[in-house]
Amino acid sequence: MANPPDRESWDDGDAAEYVLGTLDAEERRAAARLQADDAGFAFAVRAWQGRLDALTEGLVEAEPVDPPSVVWPAIAARLPGGALGARTGAADAGAEVIELRQRLRYWRGTTGIAAAIAAMLAVGVILPRDRWAPEGLFPQPPAQQAEAPSDAARGTYVAVLQPGGAAPAFVAEVNLATNSISLRPLRPEPAPEGRVYEMWVVGGGRAAPVSLGLLAEGGELPLDALAGPTDGSVLAVSVEPPGGSPTGAPTGDVVFTGELIRAD
Repeated sequence: MANPPDRESWDDGDAAEYVLGTLDAEERRAAARLQADDAGFAFAVRAWQGRLDALTEGLVEAEPVDPPSVVWPAIAARLPGGALGARTGAADAGAEVIELRQRLRYWRGTTGIAAAIAAMLAVGVILPRDRWAPEGLFPQPPAQQAEAPSDAARGTYVAVLQPGGAAPAFVAEVNLATNSISLRPLRPEPAPEGRVYEMWVVGGGRAAPVSLGLLAEGGELPLDALAGPTDGSVLAVSVEPPGGSPTGAPTGDVVFTGELIRAD
């Protein structure tokens, strides 16, 4: 993340870095403020948390352990061209550790993102590469309203809604000819007591999540709200109070997501 996010400039990669913990202190404070003020960014953060939760299930947090004193000098000696030089004495050793840690700061952030992406590839929850572009899952607000899909673009799309890398919960079939979504339950978890599921569509040129209505275990939902291109869109389900979100944006956890894929 080159600059702290603000209302005018952020993308899905910023939300990923915030969840992964690779931002510096100033950027992290800015991202936390944006999460509180911007419903779209908050939605992106919750979506990334849901994807990454599957990677940490079953892990046990361990107490930090200081490495042996020979570790840092050994690493420094292997850097190209003797980058840290030969130092002796306690003061030089301390300076060597500080300099090495400064150099490793960027490497940790970069390799942390790479490791998370590789792990998500293994469990099948990675976003398509074109969704990392600024025009991806949560793009900048467009200069004009997204156009409705043309007749040539009308057809059938399917999305497998699942929680992170876990078993699918619903299969959604979007029929643009009849302007409806048909839902088929697989192994859905019921909504928490006193809460309901609400379906949203994101991406595809939309500046923010758009509600498609409350989610039942079966039946159909009207698609009046599904304006704009279908390609590149994602269906998402959040947990909301009875009657749905009171703000017009997701307010609860995002529990299921699935990319719309053309089926004909």
